[in-house]
Amino acid sequence: DDELPEAYLLQDEVVDTDSTGWGAIAAALSLTFLLVVQYVWADRHHLAQFERWRPTLEIFCKPLNCNLPLRRDPGHLEIVEREIVRHPHVADALLVNATFVNNAEFAQAYPLFQISFSDVSGAPVAVRRFQPTAYLAVFRDTSAGMAPGEQIHAPLELIDPAERTVSFTLQLF
Repeated sequence: DDELPEAYLLQDEVVDTDSTGWGAIAAALSLTFLLVVQYVWADRHHLAQFERWRPTLEIFCKPLNCNLPLRRDPGHLEIVEREIVRHPHVADALLVNATFVNNAEFAQAYPLFQISFSDVSGAPVAVRRFQPTAYLAVFRDTSAGMAPGEQIHAPLELIDPAERTVSFTLQLF
């Protein structure tokens, strides 16, 4: 009975599994890199709003001729003048005059302009949002955005919301 068990015979025929499959590792790394690039490309409009990502995205977008939206940071927009008066020429209407400035060190998209009216208890009576095309006095190309330090005067006409309105709030989004 000098015969070896069958398990020992099979063990001799097994190929060495200690060698690394460098091709498989390279393929996995390449696919991971492509997945990250695809994510950044798909989410570039959102990532471009972050200060630390924007310069990198601008570098990669130049040769690819892709577009990035203007940055938007309402925290750097300041309303420096505001007044609401009865419209001088239209009955039951108000004239809103507001001036705001871009205090950021970068050009940013023109904001949405919101006017909210409240009653004595603070409950909202009326709210209206204006797109940049509605509050810019003259036609201008909005694709360049508001330059740093630029002031915008926004004259708006609205219907008087109600007799019970006692306060208003202006906000930029």
